[in-house]
Amino acid sequence: MLAGRAGNADEIVLHGWRHCVGPDGLGWRLVAERAVARGAGEFAAISRSAAALRLRAGKAALDEVGLVAAGFTAPGWLHSPGTIVALKESGFSFTTTHTAVLDLRSGRRLPGPALSHRPGGSGQALAARMMTTASRVLAELGGLVRIALHPDDLAHPALRTATLAAIDRCLDAGAKATTYGALIAERSVGTSL
Repeated sequence: MLAGRAGNADEIVLHGWRHCVGPDGLGWRLVAERAVARGAGEFAAISRSAAALRLRAGKAALDEVGLVAAGFTAPGWLHSPGTIVALKESGFSFTTTHTAVLDLRSGRRLPGPALSHRPGGSGQALAARMMTTASRVLAELGGLVRIALHPDDLAHPALRTATLAAIDRCLDAGAKATTYGALIAERSVGTSL
């Protein structure tokens, strides 16, 4: 399935390795991980060397099936400082956070929030309304709009409907669909990391 998507000009991005927190997570970053990623933020509080091992494993798994990922999105969008260094050393071109796309080669930061759902949480309905409204407003202002989905989101009809409405509102407001790689290539202005 992924090979078909890659052949269709979709962008393949590595999204963690085990998607869980290991014993190397410590301190306030681990607390933030629990609040934001609910136990899935494996890159939130790890060392450069631990991140490098997981990135190599992820790249190797993709290599085995003939896929290459130029970018990386950490579970929960949470990166330790060591992870950012490991990403650069591992040859990734970009990564994403809750609030921006980071061009790892030039140091540019392209601001734009990631709008996402939180299935099953008490804020599910509110998050769906916020996604629909925020995406339209950002698109009307000419800003970067990123809509993030997990497979669990698609199991909820109300979230699917909200996501499709958000996409439609963005397109109606003049936004254009693109990949992170294409976005980085076309943007020449940004602030440093």
